[in-house]
Amino acid sequence: MSRAEVSIDTRRVIGPVNPLVYGHFIEHLGRCIYGGVYEEGSDLADQQGFRTDVLAAAAELDPTIVRYPGGNFASGYHWRDGVGRSDQRPRRWDRAWRTVESNQFGTDEFIQWCRQLETQPYLCVNLGDGDATEAADWVEYCNATCDTSLTRLRQDNGSAEPHSVRYWGLGNELYGDWQIGAKDAHAYADAARDAARSMRRVDPDIKLVAVGCNEQPDWNLTVLRKLWDTIDYLALHLYVGRPDPQSHLAYGLVVDHHIRQMRAAIDMVAAEQLGTKRVEIAFDEWNVWYRHHRPPLEERYDLADALVVAQFLNAFIRHCDVVTMANLAQLVNVLGAIMARPDGIFRQTIYWPLWMYRKAMLGYGLDVYCQSPTTETEVHWLGNRPSRHDVPIVDVCATADPSEGKVSLAVVNRSLTQPVDLTIHGVHFDPDVEAQLLSGDDPHSVNDFSCPDRIGPESIAIGSLLAGQSLRIPPLSVSILAGTAN
Repeated sequence: MSRAEVSIDTRRVIGPVNPLVYGHFIEHLGRCIYGGVYEEGSDLADQQGFRTDVLAAAAELDPTIVRYPGGNFASGYHWRDGVGRSDQRPRRWDRAWRTVESNQFGTDEFIQWCRQLETQPYLCVNLGDGDATEAADWVEYCNATCDTSLTRLRQDNGSAEPHSVRYWGLGNELYGDWQIGAKDAHAYADAARDAARSMRRVDPDIKLVAVGCNEQPDWNLTVLRKLWDTIDYLALHLYVGRPDPQSHLAYGLVVDHHIRQMRAAIDMVAAEQLGTKRVEIAFDEWNVWYRHHRPPLEERYDLADALVVAQFLNAFIRHCDVVTMANLAQLVNVLGAIMARPDGIFRQTIYWPLWMYRKAMLGYGLDVYCQSPTTETEVHWLGNRPSRHDVPIVDVCATADPSEGKVSLAVVNRSLTQPVDLTIHGVHFDPDVEAQLLSGDDPHSVNDFSCPDRIGPESIAIGSLLAGQSLRIPPLSVSILAGTAN
């Protein structure tokens, strides 16, 4: 039996957990939009063409913000193609994903869908083959209240009131040669600065996210130095995955590493600027992604993947003073938390940690001390460079709600076979209070249309986990425990 200890002191506050870390992402890619979010003519769609079963499952996740329209797609997307009468919208060859884009779902549909979901929209402008004028015009179309041809166009398209889009991305992954209009850091920063100035001349209150690159630290320094007074966030993207479950479950260390690396660049430039401004991290693309399924990128997620997603969320909370937005890529079908086909949906295993954390891990992040046994494991870092490390079996984060004296503790047991007796100091647990537990015996267990509930959370009394003065945490599990400070 493995033993671990956690010490929680509610005075050791990292910072507030920004609800925007519980965000999502949809892109014109595969069946994410068409056949996922939107399926005109379906018996399961409403009059606007939105899949109501997908909307209902998404609403249970209570997403705080949704990023759109990409992703790689954004670097070749011209927003005017997706507004106006649907029968007059052009069909375009999408050079990002090499398919035909019908443009039946565009800006106004996205905004209407967000309003149904009661979430904030986050639009990513085209800085690949687009320019500052096009970006500023999009802000005017969405946000302006004055009488112009663009606001009249929005009104003619059915939206008398402004869309009030607050969050805007200044392009996507333009450091990569896979990207339409790829640029070096200096050229990107110049284009982003021009776009940001034009966009803020339309709406000075918007929040702007610049492209960051965890594979090129010098990119981050250049972009931060050139755009420090212009941007609010630097974007961080990370996809992880290995077929070996033990190595796969060590990816929480990699997530922490990339956050620390970007934080270091931000801290360095902040020190150079000698000011009080702070640029924050928008972790606006993240997920497990290493398999290659057809149709495009329709990963089938298993229990081990759900534990990796929980470790991403643990890292966001441990770094909540700098990670203040995050967007799972993606919501439906393509790397989806939700899988849809014409006759229905099911929730993938990764859906459930998102659901569990959104409900419980709020308030203030706490600096938790954890002493855990370790397992020597091959960890795959940037570029899949492996090295062996002693990986803690237990991965934790905690939040506190001072107004109620409530403490929530999230615990991932990475072990494939060993339960852990976890002694927790500083928190009192009422044995009658229910914990949420996501677990199973097989790391490769999946949900599917034939068995949609094979993996899912269960509510159990904390008392049933008590082992003497410890809580027994099952192997291959995510637990969320609620208690009060001692």
